Amino acid sequence: MKTWSKLLSLSMLAVLATGCSSIRMVDAESTTVVPPGKALVTFVRQSVWMGDGIPVDLWDGEHYIGVLGPSEIVQYAATPGEHLFLGNAENWTYATGSLIAGRRYYVKANVFMGFATARVAFGVAENSDDRVDKWHAEYSAMAAPEKERAAFEAEALGDVQEAIQLFKSGGVASFATITDTSAH
Repeated sequence: MKTWSKLLSLSMLAVLATGCSSIRMVDAESTTVVPPGKALVTFVRQSVWMGDGIPVDLWDGEHYIGVLGPSEIVQYAATPGEHLFLGNAENWTYATGSLIAGRRYYVKANVFMGFATARVAFGVAENSDDRVDKWHAEYSAMAAPEKERAAFEAEALGDVQEAIQLFKSGGVASFATITDTSAH
């Protein structure tokens, strides 16, 4: 029984250690101004205590955006058109939709208890969501330094490609959808 207990403890430690391998983010300025010819996607995460220590890595397809922590926003200027956004904590989560130039979109990373650490599920804030101003006023805007972003992207590319393939093959039943009512 002691051997089983030790093995389980070591396994949990390994899972926790690999879950914390995201990059260091830096402070940024929050904006509601959409860059010309782009759509502005703001990823937002509330602090919910349980799971606050677990980072959520953000991807636009095979392009790594950065890591989202509690009470933070990460903003991303995206080209208009179809996108598949992914988030990764203990699991992968997805948001898909067609972005329109000049519009703003808010993707919420909802964190909850998982098996070993914390799980994440994307949700989309509709254009009637009255929390948007609060997020900009009260949450810290963060950005990924390019060198660290590119290095992490190269390191984790195989994993994200596998997650994308799972989605494209129909292996993902639950995901968030970005629609016209999501545009701000």
